Amino acid sequence: MVSNRGIRALLFLVIAGVGLYAGQATVQARGELFPMQTGTRWIYQGEVAWQPAAQGSKAQTKQMQWEMKVVDSVERGRYKVALIVGHPADLAWYDEGREGGCHILIASDNEKFYLSRCSPGASQERLSLPGGDLAELVHDEDLIFKLPLHQGEVFGAEPDRGEREDTFYEWSVEEVRPAAPHRIAGISFDRPQPEYVIIYRTMPDHQIATYVPGIGLTAYVYSHHGTVSEVDMKLVKFEPPGRK
Repeated sequence: MVSNRGIRALLFLVIAGVGLYAGQATVQARGELFPMQTGTRWIYQGEVAWQPAAQGSKAQTKQMQWEMKVVDSVERGRYKVALIVGHPADLAWYDEGREGGCHILIASDNEKFYLSRCSPGASQERLSLPGGDLAELVHDEDLIFKLPLHQGEVFGAEPDRGEREDTFYEWSVEEVRPAAPHRIAGISFDRPQPEYVIIYRTMPDHQIATYVPGIGLTAYVYSHHGTVSEVDMKLVKFEPPGRK
């Protein structure tokens, strides 16, 4: 199944903020590249496929929508932290009734991004941000992204990856291209924005994430190479705080 590091690395850009202009969400160039605003929502649509646990069961597919939301956020000195519920990566190894997982993302100087899961057993009714000194929660093994990022760059390698000559077990920037905001209803740019296509390959599976600064995760694919587990989701609606 998807590793904690793999899920973390898919989440760093999901908390991008935007302003409002002429009824649309306008992505603006600003010093704060990835603001973490409470109430921001992303609606994805696509297909999941999975192999039921019962022996002999046939693989199932389902068309569905999935919501991701920032439920709380705070800024303390050089750090910002956001509490996020739901992410397309949570759909890997799907079963009926699946609920979104809880994740904590910390940004340091808007340049380095660290992500960890909420404590085991945390329920959506009792989610809360960590208190105290956020620096104590920043660990090198939780680094999931850094700025700037360039085509061909690799980052986020597993600690036990060893001296491999390929790009397995680390994130690889496959392509940097102009973003196409018309694919997402209500999104416009005040200037051209890049779109990052990032791939994480392992022997049993791979993940492909597409990000646009100021919007966040715009597409996500997960594929297991053995037992059926597939996710193919695209962003269809973006809601900044206060807009429905």
